[in-house]
Amino acid sequence: MKRIRIIAAFTVAAVTAGFFGTASAVSWKDFKEAAKKDFNEKVNQASGKGSSEDAEESTSASSSSKSSKSGGKSSGSVKAAAANRGPNSEDDFEWEVNDELTEITIKKYKGQREDVEIPAAIQDVPVTSIGGFRGKSITSVIIPDSVKVIGYAAFQYCKKLQSVVIPASGTIIGDEAFSGCEALQSVVIPKGCKLGHVVFASCTSLSSVTLPDDMQVIPAGFFSGCKSLSQIKWPASLKRIDGSAFAGCPFTSVDLPEGLEYLGALAFTGDTITSVSLPKTLKWVEIDGPDFSTNYAILGDNIETITIASGCAPKNYGRGGEVDGRDMIKGAKIDKSIKLQKQLRDLKIGKMSEADKKEYEVALKSWGVE
Repeated sequence: MKRIRIIAAFTVAAVTAGFFGTASAVSWKDFKEAAKKDFNEKVNQASGKGSSEDAEESTSASSSSKSSKSGGKSSGSVKAAAANRGPNSEDDFEWEVNDELTEITIKKYKGQREDVEIPAAIQDVPVTSIGGFRGKSITSVIIPDSVKVIGYAAFQYCKKLQSVVIPASGTIIGDEAFSGCEALQSVVIPKGCKLGHVVFASCTSLSSVTLPDDMQVIPAGFFSGCKSLSQIKWPASLKRIDGSAFAGCPFTSVDLPEGLEYLGALAFTGDTITSVSLPKTLKWVEIDGPDFSTNYAILGDNIETITIASGCAPKNYGRGGEVDGRDMIKGAKIDKSIKLQKQLRDLKIGKMSEADKKEYEVALKSWGVE
C-alpha cells in the first residue's frame, strides 16, 4: 500500500489557540515543542524544581542540600524524575522486528509512566508501527517521526489521555485509533493526513477541531458521539461527509459548505439542530427510499429552518428510487410545519443512473477513497 503523508498534532494547548482561524496557522512543530515543554514542566514540578529554564541550576544545589537532611532520599527522587525525561526504555514495551530486521512494531505498552515518549528506534532499528495502548492510564504521548502506522484501536479507551503529538512522518491512523479518549479536548490535523473510520468517536470532551484545508473526506463515524463538539470550520477542499460522521454531536446549525458533493446517511443527528443549509454542489445523498426503513441524512426533532441553494438537486445513493427532501431531512418540527414540508417536497432527489455511478466511482478515486 502506498504510504500517504500525515502531519498531525493533537494537544490540549490548541484550545488556547482557538480552532477558527488561529489554530490552523500554527505548525505541528509549535505543538510538539509546547507538549514537550509541558511534559518537562511536569517532571520539574514533581521533583520540586522550578521552571525548565532554571532546572539544571537548581538540581545540584537542591539535591545536595536535601540529601544531607533526609539521607539522600531527595537526591534519589530527583534522579528518578530526570530518568523519566526523553523516550521510554525499550523494556516498557512488547515489540517485534520484521524478518528483514529493518522495522520494529510496538505491540503493547507495559510501562508505568503516564507521560509517554515512544522511542524512535530500539537497538538502532526504527520503530515504524505502534499499538497496544488500549485502555492504558496515560495522560500524554509523543510519537516520533519514524512511526508510519498507528494501528487499529491503538489508543482506544485511554480515558486519561489529554495530549497527543503526531509528527510529520507519513503516518496512517487506523480505525478507532483514539475512540473513547474521554479527556482529549483538542485535535489539530494538518495537511496530508490519511485517516480511518471512527477515529475520534466518543471523545466526549473534544471541543476544538482544526481540519486541514486539503482534507476531502470526513470518514464514517469520525466524530460520532463527541458530545462537546458543537461547531467546526470546514476544509476548503471538502467533498464528502460519510455516514454518522457527526452523529450525536451538539450542532445547532448544519451549514454544509459549497463544494461538498456527498452526504452520508445519518451524517448529522441530534435534538440540538435547529437549522440546515444545503449547497448547490451537493450531488449525492445516501438515504433509503420510502419503501424501506429510512436512514435520513440529517435527523433532529427541533429543526426550524431549512435553506436550499438554487440548483441543488442531488441523486439518491441509497437503495430507493426517486424521493423528495422529506426522506433526506427528518424532524418533529418539520412534520408539524406545512412550510417546511413544502420546501422539502420540492427538493427532488433523483434515482442514481449507471452514468451517475460511474461518475461517483471516478470521484471516489480522486478523493483517495478505496
